[in-house]
Amino acid sequence: MRKWLFMLTAVVALGAVTVSASAPSVGPIVNVTNSQFAGNEESLGMDSTGNLLAAAWNDWHFNDGCGFSYSTNGGSTWAPESFAPFTSFTNDPNVPGAGKFPIAGDPVVVWNPKFSTFDVVCQAFGLSAHQINLLATTFDPAKANAQANQNFSYGTQVGGAPAWTGLASVTIGSSNGSQKGSNGKFPDHEAGTVDTGTGPGHHFGRLYIAWAEFN
Repeated sequence: MRKWLFMLTAVVALGAVTVSASAPSVGPIVNVTNSQFAGNEESLGMDSTGNLLAAAWNDWHFNDGCGFSYSTNGGSTWAPESFAPFTSFTNDPNVPGAGKFPIAGDPVVVWNPKFSTFDVVCQAFGLSAHQINLLATTFDPAKANAQANQNFSYGTQVGGAPAWTGLASVTIGSSNGSQKGSNGKFPDHEAGTVDTGTGPGHHFGRLYIAWAEFN
C-alpha cells in the first residue's frame, strides 16, 4: 500500500510540473501609433486586471512632445494617438497646445490604484535657457473620450481637460550648473513606481520617481 501511495504521489507531482511548464500565449502585434513619424523611449502602465493600459513615448510628430494613447481591452485596440499636455504645440501646426514647453520627452507611465488614474511624468525644456524640468500629471481614463479630436488629448478641450490634471513640478535642473556641480546637473531617464501596499510601513498610492543627473 505504501509503495502504491508513493507512486501515485510522484505521478501527481510530475503532472503538476508538466502543467506549469506550458508555454504562455502571445497575442498579435498591434500598431498603437499608426504614425509615419518616429517614436521611441516608450513607457507602459497597466492596472491590476490587465485590461486598462496607457502608453507614452517620445513623439516626433509636429509637437515634439510625449505621445500618448490608452486601451480598455488589454491592448487589443487603442485610442487614436494623441499626446500628454506638456508642450505648447499639438499635432496640428495651427492649433496651440495647453502646455508651455517647446519640447518634452522621456515619459514614465504608471497605474495608481488609489485614484484609478495613470501617473505620467515627462522631462520638459526649451522655455528658459539651460533649464530642465521634470513634471508630473495624471490621466483619468474614466473622464476620457477616445473619440475626441486628437488635439484634445481625449478631453473636451486642447490639453485634455478634464481627463488630465495640471502639471506638478518634480524637480528643476540645469544643463549649466544650477542644481549641483560646476558643469550642471539635469534630470533624465526617469523611472517611477507607485506603492500598492496597504500594510504597516506602506504609503498606498504614493508615487516615487528616480532619475539620473547628467552633466
